[in-house]
Amino acid sequence: MSSVAAVSLAAKGSERLIGHIINLRVLRSLGVVSYGIYLFHNVMPAGLIVLRDNGYYTESPLFGLPDLGIKAFLTISVAYLSWCLFEKPINSFKRHFPYSPRGARIETENRQAVDGNIAKKDNA
Repeated sequence: MSSVAAVSLAAKGSERLIGHIINLRVLRSLGVVSYGIYLFHNVMPAGLIVLRDNGYYTESPLFGLPDLGIKAFLTISVAYLSWCLFEKPINSFKRHFPYSPRGARIETENRQAVDGNIAKKDNA
């Protein structure tokens, strides 16, 4: 519930500390690649296991914190590459497909149908 309040305050342009934190450029850029982070966050531990088994990586004895940092760095890096190579080019096709909310389109079609029927009755 507190995260909802924090996002709500940030969306309203809160001048409080939480609004400034959420509006940091670093966090906004993480929002751009957040889908990639979601997709790849489970793949990175498996990738590190493969690297460890092949002798390219050794686990740290410091309670996994360095490992967490490495996994986070790799996940964000791969997510950024995914955004640059796939998501951004695919998003550029949006301009070819006009979007209107579903309810607005149906309402417009209904209005046109009603107006068309009224015009037909007037001409009859």
